[in-house]
Amino acid sequence: MFCKIDPNLGIFTITRITSNHSNILGVSFLDASESEIVPQLVPWNFKKNIPFEDLNCISETTEKEILYQVSTGLTKMNENLNTTYHLSKIYYQPLENTSNMIYRVLILRLIEHFFETKELNSFTKY
Repeated sequence: MFCKIDPNLGIFTITRITSNHSNILGVSFLDASESEIVPQLVPWNFKKNIPFEDLNCISETTEKEILYQVSTGLTKMNENLNTTYHLSKIYYQPLENTSNMIYRVLILRLIEHFFETKELNSFTKY
């Protein structure tokens, strides 16, 4: 898995690449002064150049499933780290496989990585 930050936009991303498919998740955190909200879901369309016939084998990701998986992962990490991180936006790829709770795993690994490197501290307070 590969993690990075776009410091200009405040987007934290994690990418998981396997031999047959990949997943990407991006999140923006609320500032400590902001009230908790339901995060805005923002679809990223990285696969614009896939031939039409190849799209039939890819199931579309539902926003409800993305929100559920990311929210449960975020809640788990907040409990484990004794933090109160909240998200303002969730960026996801609409044509990805969400099996095996992959977005829950991605948010767990993303927060774990950036918490350990202290990079979350410059974008959000807990």
